[in-house]
Amino acid sequence: MNDGRSRTMVAEPAMTTYNRRAFATLTAGGLARLAAQESTAGTGLLTPPPASPAAVPPELLLRAEFRAAEMLERQITDAAHPGHGGYMDGYGMLAPQSGAGVIATLGAVWMCPGSRYYRTPEVAARIRLAAGFLERMQLPSGNIDLLTTNFDSPPDTGFVVHAVAPVAILANRANERQMASALTPFLNRAGAAMAVGGVHTPNHRWVVTAALALLHHLEPNPAYPRRITEWLAEGIDIDADGLYTERSPLVYTPVVNRSLIYMAEFQQRSELLEPVNRSLQAALWLMHANGELVTELSGRQDQNTVGSMGVNWLALRYLGNSSGNGIYTGLANRFQADHGDLLQWLLLPMLQRDGGEPAEPPASYEKDFREAAVWRFRDGALSATLLYRGYDRILSIRKGDAVVEAVRFASAFFGKGQFVADEVERDGDTFTMRQRLKGPYFQPLNPPEEIPSDPHAWSRSRQRRAQSEVATLEQRCTLRHHGNVFTLEISVSGTSHVPVSVELNVRDGAEISGVRTAPMSADSFLTTGSPMLLRTGRDQIKVEAPAAAHGYTLLRGALPKLPGRSIYITAQTPFLGSIVFS
Repeated sequence: MNDGRSRTMVAEPAMTTYNRRAFATLTAGGLARLAAQESTAGTGLLTPPPASPAAVPPELLLRAEFRAAEMLERQITDAAHPGHGGYMDGYGMLAPQSGAGVIATLGAVWMCPGSRYYRTPEVAARIRLAAGFLERMQLPSGNIDLLTTNFDSPPDTGFVVHAVAPVAILANRANERQMASALTPFLNRAGAAMAVGGVHTPNHRWVVTAALALLHHLEPNPAYPRRITEWLAEGIDIDADGLYTERSPLVYTPVVNRSLIYMAEFQQRSELLEPVNRSLQAALWLMHANGELVTELSGRQDQNTVGSMGVNWLALRYLGNSSGNGIYTGLANRFQADHGDLLQWLLLPMLQRDGGEPAEPPASYEKDFREAAVWRFRDGALSATLLYRGYDRILSIRKGDAVVEAVRFASAFFGKGQFVADEVERDGDTFTMRQRLKGPYFQPLNPPEEIPSDPHAWSRSRQRRAQSEVATLEQRCTLRHHGNVFTLEISVSGTSHVPVSVELNVRDGAEISGVRTAPMSADSFLTTGSPMLLRTGRDQIKVEAPAAAHGYTLLRGALPKLPGRSIYITAQTPFLGSIVFS
């Protein structure tokens, strides 16, 4: 960098070399100190429970009691109703997960000293009602259904056990045997199913093994640790940059981290905390100044959605407390009011300990996630994300609340011109991405043969046909940055006269100036050649780009327009233009 600012340059491929003392503390000694506790006798936990209950953070109790009040209103109590004990979901269906939600939500406040629901007979009766609902919804196999997609599903049974088993564990600790017994029939049958059942996705392995760890703690069964060992033999699926296989920052990364923490605690496997730590380190480099996480790299349903680092509250609090890492502790404190979970706080004694002195996370850095093909840049409120191979989005950039959600482009080239880079070169601060396309026409078969009237027969026959009038197109995109100014140069060459459309999608709420309305497309604007300002509150991004040459923005064969408002730069080949963000 040549802008005179101090910026952390992250060593490749791992993320364990920083100039931050708190991270060194974590990796050098914190987890080692926790591992030494494995010899704790008689608890069955990695972390022994405190001699006396720690004071519950008031924000956790307030949030839990608010949710409990809602749940008491929502739960069906009419004994004549087929769903009594559960509640209707948003689609008007009775899902087994509703019973688990009742048990977890009410169980937390029922087990919490200081709660207005603590050990009240009414809440105890409601929990038992939900347990009966779960038993009725449980299949003969011991599994449950996820009505939106999975049926007779061991992993979705595991998700439900994550909600129900902690209440049974807490009841046992408090010598509330009747409550624990009310939950046992469902849990025992679920355990038998998961001990032999299969999974769909990488994270499901850890959901199931964590559920078995919880159940083994409740009632030891040699089949449970045997199955846990079988799944763990495959290794934890985390890459050199700290990303799990599904790269799902808001949904499945927190699920995996929770599962590994449960196994570490209830199977006394402290080595499983190491991937959790690496995952949190990766999340720090994926965090914007306002706490939102980069989701463009996700391979699951949270891709391109908005959510915050708060989804990692459990892992942040746990590792912050266990290691003295002040960055983790500071972030856990920051998000505790909105994301803290009372049931987890009661279940895991480590969460009740004091953490390190709160510290600020890195705010000025560059990080290249090479396996995910994502480059991150932060300098205070400025945050940029380049997706340089295999994505249809290229760049997002933000300054505080002013956000360009995505930059992407396409050409109207034989219905396949959406730019997705398959080649990339890096030279210092410059990334160059390329895509090469061909558009042939096809000659008669030689020797001639009859083609059946099968919709797929024509496509198969193309491989045997001579090509002619072959059109070619090379699409290239180059990102350069000088200090905090980013220049994205787009070049499309080869076949002439091909329409090109570059889309800049802007987050809702921004004021946009320097544009004109695009024809035939709602919430769409064209560049005028004048500088554009995207302003949200006191934050703004200046964008300089060529004037749009035509109004054909939604090209045939390109992806549909992104939600919200978009600004378009349009042209025809040959095209060479630059977009400057400052």
